[in-house]
Parts: sequence; structure tokens; C-alpha cells
Amino acid sequence: MRLFFAVPIPEETSARIAAERKRVVSDALRWVDLENQHFTLHFLGEVAEERLEGLISAGSAVAAKHQPFFIQISGAGFFPNQNRPRIFWIGTAEGTEKLAALAKDLSGDRPFWPHLTVVRIKKKIPAEIMQQLERWKDKDFGSFLIDRFLLMESRLFPEGAVYCEIHSFPLNKKD
Repeated sequence: MRLFFAVPIPEETSARIAAERKRVVSDALRWVDLENQHFTLHFLGEVAEERLEGLISAGSAVAAKHQPFFIQISGAGFFPNQNRPRIFWIGTAEGTEKLAALAKDLSGDRPFWPHLTVVRIKKKIPAEIMQQLERWKDKDFGSFLIDRFLLMESRLFPEGAVYCEIHSFPLNKKD
């Protein structure tokens, strides 16, 4: 099983992103399906099914240590960089530290860069498309409450990955 911990994105946030992406059309871009957008907290890779119970137990322990919080979705950029873009992402503002703390508790000390992958770049982007994407750096896509995270399975197919929820971990709502 190919597994990862993730925070799902609500439909309202996906709808805001979808409205913006309709304005950027290029065969150089492959948009990530809206239902596949999420914050990856920790990618586990291939995991034997017998480890699943332990991962659910560990995820529950982490969820118990964190309270729900708001995250603001804003800013954008390119991986690895703007000169050689392969991925276009949307970032976070308010709530970034809390999201990073959640990721750290799931992954140990692995570096964490909170982002939503929205576009995979297949070839050189025309200058006008690059300018349109650069304008996203000043966009605010709103905020939402993170009150849970998920253990997800990534199933790979020729058409792309399909993500399936394995377990949901509600965050601790106690004060």
C-alpha cells in the first residue's frame, strides 16, 4: 500500500482555485484534479498492510495532541524554482506554524514545506502563461478550519493517481 498522511481541502477552497485556473489555459500545464488537492503532512511510501494498525494508532496519538486551527491559503510559487518550473503550488499564511507542528509530529524532523500542488508543468511555459501564474502570488484563496487529518492510500493508474481515505483522525476539541 502506498500511504501518506494529509489534510483535505474543503470544496469551497477548491472552488476558488478552480475559478482562477479557468483563466490559465495552456497545453504545457496539467492541472491536479480538484478532488486530489491536499496538504501532504507525511509521505510514507510503500507500507505493508500489517503496519496499518500501528499507523492508525500513531495517527490517533498525534491527533490527540493538536487542537483544530484555521489555515489561510495564499501565495504561490514554483518547484524547484521559477527558472526551471516543474510544479506550481499555492502556499499558506496564517496557521502555517500549526500545520508544520502537526506534520513534524507525524514525520519526526523531516523538513516540511506546506503547499498545495495545483499544476504539473510538462514543458516550457509561454511567457504570458507564466505572468498569469505569477499573479497568483498575490491571491488570497481564503481560510478554513483544519479539524482532522487523514491516512490516505495512493493508487497509481495510467490516467493518474487515485486517492482513497483509509482513516480519519479528528483533532482534539478540548481546551
